[in-house]
Amino acid sequence: MLGNDVVDLRDSETLDGARHPRFDRRVFTRDELAALHTSSHERALRWSFWAAKEAAYKLVKKRETRAVFSPVRFAVHLLDEQSGDVCWNGSRFALQLCRHGATLHAIVCDAPHRTREILHGVEELASACDASTVARGLARELVAKRLAWPTSEISFARRGRAPVLLHRGEPSGVDLSLSHHGLLAAFACEVMPVAEAAGPLQ
Repeated sequence: MLGNDVVDLRDSETLDGARHPRFDRRVFTRDELAALHTSSHERALRWSFWAAKEAAYKLVKKRETRAVFSPVRFAVHLLDEQSGDVCWNGSRFALQLCRHGATLHAIVCDAPHRTREILHGVEELASACDASTVARGLARELVAKRLAWPTSEISFARRGRAPVLLHRGEPSGVDLSLSHHGLLAAFACEVMPVAEAAGPLQ
């Protein structure tokens, strides 16, 4: 099971002056605040923490439908610029961070030694595009390619607020998370390898 979140660092709401003066103390743990105060890349780190918390919340919400988003309760620990973990209520989730230019993409999984494969992607939006439609289209394209399914056989539904990927109108077993922010749409999903003997994607 996983969750994902994308942040567009070009968006005006990520600028330092756009935040409420008490934003950091409401959102970040003591250790996260200390890391922000000593970082030479404070802005990127701030929104990496935020994306990790949002992604973890999306995962938790699938497990516990009554869970509410209290960012400070999701404690992010970074091992480096690309990996770490998020702790919440006694659970620890594996974190993967991808950054390319102004794009921050966080993916949080509940099984760090999983046998399932993660597919993910980010796409730039045209101004007239619907972000959710673009995210679903990107997921459809990459899942169809990986599992050799016709794209016409893939559709989407919702279970509560969580998106569900369907194959031929039935739940596919592909755990899906969608996200969008600014001019970016993103997805992440877990799929069972087509064959146990198959090697990793090249």
